[in-house]
Amino acid sequence: MTNEPNPSSPNRKNEKYITELADPHDYWVSVTDAARITRRQEHTIRTWIGQGLLPVHPKRIGINKRTRRVRMSDLAQLTPIIDQSAAVTSEQGKLDLISIPRQQQEILEAHQQILAQIEQANRQLHQHTADLVYQQERLQEAVQQKVTMFEIEQRQALEALRVDIANKIEMFHRVVNLQHRQHEELVALLNGQNQRITQIREELTQERDALTQVVAAHLEESTERLLQLTQRMDDLQRRMEHRQEEKTRELLQIVETQLYKYARTKEEALQDLQKKVAADMTVFTQQIEQQLERLTTEHEGTIFATGEGLQHINQQAQEIQALKDQLQEEIQARQKLEEHIAKLIGENLMTKEQ
Repeated sequence: MTNEPNPSSPNRKNEKYITELADPHDYWVSVTDAARITRRQEHTIRTWIGQGLLPVHPKRIGINKRTRRVRMSDLAQLTPIIDQSAAVTSEQGKLDLISIPRQQQEILEAHQQILAQIEQANRQLHQHTADLVYQQERLQEAVQQKVTMFEIEQRQALEALRVDIANKIEMFHRVVNLQHRQHEELVALLNGQNQRITQIREELTQERDALTQVVAAHLEESTERLLQLTQRMDDLQRRMEHRQEEKTRELLQIVETQLYKYARTKEEALQDLQKKVAADMTVFTQQIEQQLERLTTEHEGTIFATGEGLQHINQQAQEIQALKDQLQEEIQARQKLEEHIAKLIGENLMTKEQ
């Protein structure tokens, strides 16, 4: 939304005057046209002029000299231009007719200044042309002198160059003759070397053929020897395998015999040991039972004895407990021995089966 100036009563003391357009595209519009193209009332436009918000031309125009004008650029800055075609002023009315005489005077003065500048430029041109002609004549004289000196120097240089070229041509002929002789000597040397290389190549070919024959003979002989050695190795290997099989069968028979004897011996020893352990355990058990009965009888006979008797009883009770512990240990040792014997018997049976 555009912020508009607050219209109030006009005050001519606040009016701002302007007599020139802002740029070549700017033009004057009357207050009536300003109100039409901005869709405002003329009173609003005049209020803005009176407040100094819209500059105005100080000179009035028209038949009755009451029409006032403002610049289009100032009006567009103050309020939007809504309908520019609503203006009634023609294109001729937009012209600044008042400033035309002043503009003509300015153009005339500018034209006179341009004529004076052209006259001065013509004088400078004539002076510069005369200077150029003089410099051109001096330059032609200098160029002529330099051309004459250059021709003399060129003739001298050409003579020196001719002599130098003649000397170089003579030296070149000497060098060419020397190179020709060296080339002939080199060709002769290369021919001799080629002959020597051909001879050496033939000798190497003969030696290679002879060496090939010797190698072939040695290779054939080595092949026959290798076949003989291979046959002998095969025979020796077959005989070794046969002898090894016989030795293996003999060793297996001996091992089976020894194992059977060892198993029988171990079995008999285990049976004897088992019988002996059973007899010893029976005797030991009987002895333990007898001692227990004796100690029990003694304990019952001395139950009412003195304090020394009581100590003797305690001692006997400890001995009985020790005997019981010993008996328990013997029983455990017997069980372990039986387990060990059973294990040995099992291993013996497995050995016999193998």
